[in-house]
Amino acid sequence: MDYLIILLAIIAVVAVLKIVKSAFKFVLTAIIILFALYYMDMQGFIDLGPFLDALGI
Repeated sequence: MDYLIILLAIIAVVAVLKIVKSAFKFVLTAIIILFALYYMDMQGFIDLGPFLDALGI
């Protein structure tokens, strides 16, 4: 019975690590995209002002 609990705990840890890894990739991708948009706005390629005003930022 103890082996079953240890096995389930290991499976749970692996599942959580996979979820955290995919969440970290998502956050990192979102930061890179937002930084690219900010850079293009600073260079004058795009204008984020009206969009940010519509969001209330």
